[in-house]
Amino acid sequence: MRSQGLAILLLILVCISSAESSPQSCDVSVLPSGVSELLKSRFPEWRIRTAEDMEAYDRQLWTKSKPDACPGITSGRFLSSTKKTFVVLLVPGKPDLKGYKVIAFDQAASNSSFAPIVVEDNTTQGAADLAIFQLPPGIYTDPDRTRRVRIQLDGLQVERMEVSTTLYFWRSGHFEHLVTSD
Repeated sequence: MRSQGLAILLLILVCISSAESSPQSCDVSVLPSGVSELLKSRFPEWRIRTAEDMEAYDRQLWTKSKPDACPGITSGRFLSSTKKTFVVLLVPGKPDLKGYKVIAFDQAASNSSFAPIVVEDNTTQGAADLAIFQLPPGIYTDPDRTRRVRIQLDGLQVERMEVSTTLYFWRSGHFEHLVTSD
């Protein structure tokens, strides 16, 4: 009986430990300190989108497809093949306000400072069904198959759950986009 209790306790501790160390936690502490500081100073009225913000059905879809990912934080080689870029989906700190921001953080080559790059800034729509995630380099097309892009770096997907997806990709010094489903 005692060994069963110890086994259960050990299992609980392992689960808690792995949940806390998840690299895609929605806690700002998973971001580099320079990014966290910029979020506090430049976007004090905003917070990172979490799975708990989602409607129950959308949250279920999200956690089924990306169980360890945060819908408001992603990272990848979005701007350069040699450095990691962090991207956040910000929602208003007050729940009755609309709008959202998708912000990429570019790290300076010479030091650890970061510069925010606004990918999308929407002031009219709510973000209840939005999520962001990284897509690998490759070929992507629009729903009508009239436009096709080949991206050499990672792409940033902004998804309105079961409604539409937009791929953002870095080209010629700025983010371009392609609606990939609607």
